Amino acid sequence: MGKGLFGYRKSDVQQLLADRDTMLRQAENRIRASQTRIAELEKTLAEANERKARMEEQVRRLRQELDSIASRNFQGEQMAGEVRAEAERIAGEAERLNSWKRNVQDIAAAMIPTVDRFRALANELPTRVDQSLSALDGKIASLTSLMEEFGRLSGNADTRVG
Repeated sequence: MGKGLFGYRKSDVQQLLADRDTMLRQAENRIRASQTRIAELEKTLAEANERKARMEEQVRRLRQELDSIASRNFQGEQMAGEVRAEAERIAGEAERLNSWKRNVQDIAAAMIPTVDRFRALANELPTRVDQSLSALDGKIASLTSLMEEFGRLSGNADTRVG
């Protein structure tokens, strides 16, 4: 700025003030633009915070669901272990029963000839009993007649003695 007789030149001071006013207007425009941008950013930040809160809630629910699933999975694994143990026990029992069945079948197979012989003898039993009793039948008849004769003779002897 140039100096005149009484100080700074009026045109230079006016130019300086005009430049200052222009810069103030520009600064005010930038401040308004910045305030608008700050308001937009605050709005975006608020929306982002809301989304974050919703996502945190969703993550919390998903974690609870995951914990629930993990718990059910653990219970399922325990139950599956119990089922496997029971299946092994039943398989062992089935093997023991099969072994027992094979032993019984072997014993039964070994007994078949004896049972067949027993049946054959049992079928012959009535015939043998008849044969045995038929010999006695004749002897019983003769014994009966002897007893009757003894009774008659004894009855006569009693009358003779008496």
